[in-house]
Amino acid sequence: MLFFGLVLAALASLTAAKTPSVACKAFADVTAEASFAQKNVTITATTHYAAGALNVSALDSSTLALGEPDLNVYGLCRVEGWINSTGHSLAFELWLPDAALWNGRYLGMGNGGLAGSVTPGVLAYGANRGYAVAQSDSGHEFPAEFAAGDGVNIPFLHSKTATADWIRDSVHYTAVAAKYLVSVFYGNPATYSYYQGCSTGGAQGLALAQRHPADFNGIQAGAPGAYYSHLALSFLWNSRAMTSRNVSVSTAELEAIQAAAIAQCDALDGLEDGLITNPLVCDFDVASMECGKATGDVCLSAEQVAAMQEVYAGAHDPVTLDRLYNKFWPGSEGGLVVQEGGLTSSFTTPLMQNLWKNNLTYDAGTEFDFHADVASYDEIVGGQIDDIDTDLSAFLQNHRGKLLVHQGWSDQYNAQDFPIEYYKGVASTAELSLPELARSFRVFYQPGVEHCGGGYGPNVFDGVAALVNWVENGVAPDRIVATQYVNNTVALGVQRTRPYCPWPQQAVYRGHGSTDSATSFVCKE
Repeated sequence: MLFFGLVLAALASLTAAKTPSVACKAFADVTAEASFAQKNVTITATTHYAAGALNVSALDSSTLALGEPDLNVYGLCRVEGWINSTGHSLAFELWLPDAALWNGRYLGMGNGGLAGSVTPGVLAYGANRGYAVAQSDSGHEFPAEFAAGDGVNIPFLHSKTATADWIRDSVHYTAVAAKYLVSVFYGNPATYSYYQGCSTGGAQGLALAQRHPADFNGIQAGAPGAYYSHLALSFLWNSRAMTSRNVSVSTAELEAIQAAAIAQCDALDGLEDGLITNPLVCDFDVASMECGKATGDVCLSAEQVAAMQEVYAGAHDPVTLDRLYNKFWPGSEGGLVVQEGGLTSSFTTPLMQNLWKNNLTYDAGTEFDFHADVASYDEIVGGQIDDIDTDLSAFLQNHRGKLLVHQGWSDQYNAQDFPIEYYKGVASTAELSLPELARSFRVFYQPGVEHCGGGYGPNVFDGVAALVNWVENGVAPDRIVATQYVNNTVALGVQRTRPYCPWPQQAVYRGHGSTDSATSFVCKE
């Protein structure tokens, strides 16, 4: 403890006296000495970038959020290194705004898919807002050739500790190490800590609330794939709905189905604006698209209709009819072409071959039995990667944490109503009414928004800012304003803004003012 205190004092003096670039360079030397106090962290590089000197888009354009600049807004120290975790290592990066620009907070970032890399575009979001921000590769590398899935050995799925790191523990290990380094670099610890992640990152967020409740003051979990094992089963179910009938549904046909669903259910909220505000009350029947019945230019064969009806119904046990995963709701059809095999190849098959069967020749597409195999699959796969425990008392009550979940109603991957079921489950477990639970946990739905963004609804918003106001000022978010750009292109200008509302409320038009302005809407049930 004495050594640690001396290190903090030395760094505080150093960063106050030196320019940001000199302080960043010196940080590598100090952390090398500090390794005696924090043995599980190794720093391999520290590089300072003045404002506008780091081309984030050139490093990683694919994960740069819509509207984020290509160049760093603030000067920062980019720290690269390794964290030792129960016998293997996590690669991580920590971006530290110059001391005079740091907002005093730490922001941990989640991963997507099977993870396997650090994504600078994600880190830029936090650094551009003054956060000390970190992300790891979740404990494994995932080269591009693994994406094919079928017949590919994926080493981390053959290790229980590495599999646990993927969703359950890597963000925790990264937070412990990063917050330590933050305190060393600035001479003071972060006052508050926040987390942001979507998809797998959303699952990591719920895992944090369940398993590491003291790590963060506020957690933003988007489109959480927390029931990951059965999400993978739904991919297989939807693919088999097509392959068993030897049919496919093209993107053009899916977009026509989506357009028909929107046309039928758009006005249910009292406003025709191209959005289905609440698909749960939409009773669209894809059978209306069958050739001979359809009134539009696009029609479906009887087999295509039957396949789509299975997709809408959701995965279930064919013998007991017990539900295995939630159904898909109208308004998400445009992106469902990925359900016809791509997601099975990229996610379901790797999990079954590597984590469940340990057999790279296992044919998930034809061999998996949705009645006889589920129990074994659940025990091995679900037992290692699912985080759906509804007891969040340690995080919400004991730690006084705040949890903000958001979900696109047009999500083409996740079951759109899973967050509602989880929210109700948390309330029931805690024996709280929904209004009581809303003091610390809220779910926001995004009409027209696909998986973690995109789609045909307002999809750009700042959830972390809402969390900060909630945690630090006690102001629970009653609405979060989102922006939609023309053709999802910032340069083309703003198309409309709209509030996201905490479930079970939804945005309702006031009856006056522009329908493209969030100020014209109120949140109400």
